[in-house]
Parts: sequence; structure tokens; C-alpha cells
Amino acid sequence: MLVAERKSLYRFIGIYIVSTMLLIVIAVLFYYHHEMSNIENRQKDKMDSWSKEFVGELKFAHQNSGDDVEYPIDKKFESAIYDNKKSLIYATFKAPKLLKLPKSDKVFWISGEKSYFVTTVSPHFLGSAFLMMESDINRAPIYKLQKQIIYFFLASFLIILLASYLLGRLFMRPLKDAYTVLDDFIKDTTHELNTPIHTILSNIELIEDIPKSKEIQTSFDRIEIASKTLNGIYKDLVFLKFQKDIVVTSKDVDIGDIIVERIEYFRLSIKSKRVKLRANISSNTKCKIDGYHFARMFDNLLSNAIKYNKLDGNIIIVCEEGYFSIENDGMGISGKDIKYAMDRFKRFDRSVGGFGIGLSVVAKIVKIYDLDIKLSSTLNKTTKVEIKW
Repeated sequence: MLVAERKSLYRFIGIYIVSTMLLIVIAVLFYYHHEMSNIENRQKDKMDSWSKEFVGELKFAHQNSGDDVEYPIDKKFESAIYDNKKSLIYATFKAPKLLKLPKSDKVFWISGEKSYFVTTVSPHFLGSAFLMMESDINRAPIYKLQKQIIYFFLASFLIILLASYLLGRLFMRPLKDAYTVLDDFIKDTTHELNTPIHTILSNIELIEDIPKSKEIQTSFDRIEIASKTLNGIYKDLVFLKFQKDIVVTSKDVDIGDIIVERIEYFRLSIKSKRVKLRANISSNTKCKIDGYHFARMFDNLLSNAIKYNKLDGNIIIVCEEGYFSIENDGMGISGKDIKYAMDRFKRFDRSVGGFGIGLSVVAKIVKIYDLDIKLSSTLNKTTKVEIKW
């Protein structure tokens, strides 16, 4: 799967999961508040029923009261009675001395771990006008509700995750199929290009020293540039598609000599673009890298520096101990695009030839040899690639 394809799939999955879970959270919150309201109503109804039973007990105590009044006690709740001025008469718990309530004959509320219920008492048995009850909240239905919601969330998340992945794969399939077709085409084309490219290059070498008129020499130079460009593309395709198991070399290679040799290889391309090339190569340019792999990396960097340069532009190459850089004038790359510059098949200017695989070859070689690479660019000004080891 391509990096861009994988990122698109992850973005789709992320957006799908977040948006769907957000809707589920909203729905669950409504459900939770509705169920909590039902639980509270059931608690209120239960305490209302207890209050009616307790008023009956107050009536019995009132009717059978003598010198000693036995206040009724119920293990299910605590109670307090108030007179018609809402002053406390008697309580089995720490009740407020003065009852402050809105104008209602029945009031219910929850505070902390306790639920409270107040109702009027009529007739005023034992002098009571109001009855206040305190009871422990029955947490069992609340815990059950919370557990159900947690299980629902976990199940929903897993189902949504699976659904988003399957939908993402389904939506990405056309892109993957197109990539597979392109990949197969490149492999087949690579096989077919080998013989004609080598035939052209061999014949160019044979007739290169034959005297030619100025017009014929110009056409000949164009043919040589085009054939070398094709050869470079062919080598990149071979490297990407057929070199799977690359053994990292521990042998020091003088990359300075390779740079000089490859600059000569691109001499005609540099001349045709009227580019001024300056190469500052120090005496110590050893690097633990396969010579062919460095040549592939350098060819792609120099080819891009020429291709995306401007007429009469500049290329500056610096190679010293542990450091290599190549900088060119030209169109540059915007800040938002530079992070995608080394993705395979990524091209920012389709008016310039190529498949968009050059920098992906560079990135692969850099990764194989654990080199440090930095790509910096200013749009319509310069582009610079630095490699350290």
C-alpha cells in the first residue's frame, strides 16, 4: 500500500469513527439522562409509598399516645416531622431545624448518596404538618445502567472500527487496482526497454567520433540526451522493481570520483539547458556505500537539478568528509508539497518528463544505508538536497 493511500485510508477511518462515535455519544447521553430520570422517579414513587405508610403509623401513635409518645421507626429510611411553621419537632437523623421548601405538597431531591422526600401531613398527627424522609440511594440500577453503557460503547467502537476499515478498503480498492495496473505496466515496460536502450547507446558510442556537420551534431546530441534519460529511467525501474534483497556494503567508496564521472555523463544535458555547474569536491570523500547505488542516487539528484532548473541557471555540488549537497535554481517546491516530494510517482510539474520515481529511489537508498537526508526548497527560487553520513 502506498504511503498516500495508507494516509487516505487512516484519515477516512479516523473521520468515520470520530463522527459516528460523536453521534453515539450524543444519543447515549440522552438515553442516560432519560434512564436516570426514570430511576429517580422510581425512587420518588417508592418514598411516596413509604410516606403514606408512615403517616398511618403517625396516626396510630397519635391515637394511642399517653404520657409517653413512642415515635415510629422504620429501618428503610430516616424521618423528621415539622409543625405548620416548618420548625423541627423530632428527627431520627440530622435534619435542618427549619424546613425551607418551594410551594408544593410533595418535594423530592438527591444530594450525595442520599435521597430526600418531603410531603404534607394532614390531619396534623403528633402536631406534624410536614414529613421529611431520608433514604440511601439504591445504586444497583445506576451501576447496571453504567455497565450497560460501557459494554455498549466497547461493542459499538469495535463494530464501527471494523466497518470503517472494510468501507475504507472498499473505497480504496479502485486506487489500489489502478496502482497495481501501473505497477504491472512498469514491470513489463522495463523488460521491453532493456534491449532497444542498450542498442541505441551502443550505436551512439560507435558513431560518436565520426565527423558530422553542425546540424547533424545537434540532432545527434539530442538523441544522446534522450537515450541517456531513458537509460536513467530504466535503471531506476530495475532498482525499484527487481532489487528486493540489497546487501549493505561495508567497503569505503570514493564518491568524489563517481561524482566527476557522472557529471561528465550528463555533460550534454547540462550544456543544452545552459546551466552553470560548480562542483567543490574535497580530497577525502569516502563513504560506506555501494558505488552503483550512489551513482543511482546522484544521477537522480543531478537529473532533477537539470530538469527543474531554469535556462542559464546554476547548480552547486559540494562533497566533503561526511557531507554531500546539491543545490539548483529553478521552480522549487512549495512548503505544503515538500513532505510528499519523495513519494513514488509524485510529480509537481507534469510539463516536465518522467514518472516521478527519482526521489523515491534516493529515499530508498538513503534508508538502506541509514544516511541523513534533508530537502529544503523555496518556491520559484532554489532547491537543496543535503546528505550526511
